[in-house]
Amino acid sequence: MRWPAVALVAAGALLPSGVTQAAMSPVRTAVSATFLLECGNYTGTAWQFSPGRYLTANHVVAHCRVPLIVSSSGTHASKVVLHNTIDDIAELMSSFIAPSSVPLSRSVLTTNERLYVRAAPGGVLGTTSGTLLRESSVDGIPSIELSASVNPGSSGGVVVDEAGAAVGLVQKKSSDPATGIAIRQPFITQFLQRKLVGTKVGPLQMARIHSLATGILWLGVGALFVPTAFLWWRAQRRHRLATKSVQIYDKVPVVLGRVFWDGDK
Repeated sequence: MRWPAVALVAAGALLPSGVTQAAMSPVRTAVSATFLLECGNYTGTAWQFSPGRYLTANHVVAHCRVPLIVSSSGTHASKVVLHNTIDDIAELMSSFIAPSSVPLSRSVLTTNERLYVRAAPGGVLGTTSGTLLRESSVDGIPSIELSASVNPGSSGGVVVDEAGAAVGLVQKKSSDPATGIAIRQPFITQFLQRKLVGTKVGPLQMARIHSLATGILWLGVGALFVPTAFLWWRAQRRHRLATKSVQIYDKVPVVLGRVFWDGDK
């Protein structure tokens, strides 16, 4: 257990930064569903969108095998089950189930709409708020730009609207330090439905697919081997019987010859 990180998480969960108490309602679910994510020497943010399933930015988990979700109760191992290096999204699966899940929004955003960011910049969970500046495409990825600061460690954080639903996933900060860039929600849904080019299954899913493929291969080998072995055995048996019969037939003249020859004597 990493107590310093846990203490920071607990402190961040209790005292979100940049948001007044009156504005806590929209982010209440996000507070209990968002966590610090440790991946080797890197830290980022992950949030639960369904029990045991988390979303984060792919570049956060690209260089480690076991991302650790840090909660107030300790650290919890997770596995990358789906990732897209082109669009910088990754899905994690863990036996750790958070108290709540952030639903994915289906609403249409409007300019100057109030949004909230729940993330762990610098390893400390906190909440900031801002407004939607514009919807754009950054590096070919449908994104939203908002007037909320994004710092190292914020990557993978969740952006929620006034209804508390996820409208984006924090990707990076823009050239303006006071502006953050997040991947737009409909794009996240397409990723989860595996409709994006470049989406690949992670090690856990790949292991399952490999096991299934290996099982099918062995079934195929067995299906070919058993009949083949049986046919070979039957051919060998017939050959032995035929050879034995020939040997018996070859001995008949010799036996008869000896009988008659000895009889003449």
